[in-house]
Amino acid sequence: MPPTREPRERPTPDAEAAEFDWYVGIDCGGATHQVWVLDAHGDRVGERAVAHSGQELTAFIAWLHELAGPSLARVAVGLETPHGGPVALCLEHGAAVFAINPK
Repeated sequence: MPPTREPRERPTPDAEAAEFDWYVGIDCGGATHQVWVLDAHGDRVGERAVAHSGQELTAFIAWLHELAGPSLARVAVGLETPHGGPVALCLEHGAAVFAINPK
């Protein structure tokens, strides 16, 4: 019998809050994702393209932490798919993820 793994503790998103401090929009593409970040006032504070690679996705999450701080619990992420690398990483780091139908 394989050893049992201890479940990793994840930060809990603050989805119950009336507002988030950071808003991230991800336009998912075949080769790259285009990402925009707005602050709580609606001002764009960052934009970048993120390629479909582990290294690029890791750099994307590090960049979000640079903007939002050590916790992503006050970060809302909107994108048009409920799965994939950006979704998994954002959830793993405590952001609230919202799948939005673009049609």
